[in-house]
Amino acid sequence: SAGGGGKPSGRLLYLVHRAAGGSYDLAVCAVADGLTHHAMRIDPDSREVLSTVRTGQAPYTYSDFTGFGLRTFTAPFGSWRGDVSACQPSGAPTWDRLTWAADVPASGRVAVWLRASYREDLLGSAPRLGPFDSSPLDLGALDELEGRAHLRIEVELRTEDFDESPTLRAVHAQYHCPSG
Repeated sequence: SAGGGGKPSGRLLYLVHRAAGGSYDLAVCAVADGLTHHAMRIDPDSREVLSTVRTGQAPYTYSDFTGFGLRTFTAPFGSWRGDVSACQPSGAPTWDRLTWAADVPASGRVAVWLRASYREDLLGSAPRLGPFDSSPLDLGALDELEGRAHLRIEVELRTEDFDESPTLRAVHAQYHCPSG
């Protein structure tokens, strides 16, 4: 039966010719075409159809339609990077503070790293400072930023739970320029 429970019949191989793959819970997912036009989850051990959803005629799918490949074979992290060039050409800024806002689930982590340089083209090779995990960050307390007009902010977002991930909402660097 391809309809809703029980063991699939021998006709399943005929019916499943659009796509098949594994799901996050290791069930087999299949998009059936032909007579039934259903997508179904099948227990690979018992061959029981766990659930079905009607797809309509000529359903479209792609190789990772369940997200299993994404969750199994990709790194569970993301990143953001931004450069700030301050007080040009009047001189180097006094860096005051860095704030960021993020939604972080219990299994997640947000870490901020900094690089500072006299020249913008040297930011990539500047020493990495951090990680910092608490906002706001007192930039004035970091001697490595003194006299440097260019700041690179790198944010790493990590999770241990594939159903929840951190979201970065805002990053703000505060500084003031020399008067005159």
